[in-house]
Amino acid sequence: MKYSTIAIIYNPNSTGQSEELARECAKNLRAELKGQKVELIKTTYAGHGEELAYSIAKKSKNPLVISSSGDGGYNEVVNGAMKAQHEGRVITTGLLPAGNANDHYVNVHHGELVKRIKRGDAKKIDLLKIT
Repeated sequence: MKYSTIAIIYNPNSTGQSEELARECAKNLRAELKGQKVELIKTTYAGHGEELAYSIAKKSKNPLVISSSGDGGYNEVVNGAMKAQHEGRVITTGLLPAGNANDHYVNVHHGELVKRIKRGDAKKIDLLKIT
């Protein structure tokens, strides 16, 4: 699947490997997907991942937004994606596990991210909203 853009969101102040993993993934995507727009975007405050994902989905027709983070950072990206989807936008999210527990990644993701993106191997999952 060809995406209008691939954005990798990372936290430069993470205690994990968020930035390192984001940069490595961007390098590998650019090598594997010649001509595909791949951008690295750093967060600067709590909640910024949600705003970034939402903004990307509003500006791009079919973006892939990857969170290089733990469960909390990915939660922000998913919240922004769902807000945009509620408004009729199409957005795909992905995760590079850079947290402590990485519960979502361990339980849902299967296979190497760059290879899955190259194959167009996206998987839909259910999402619950708890208030």
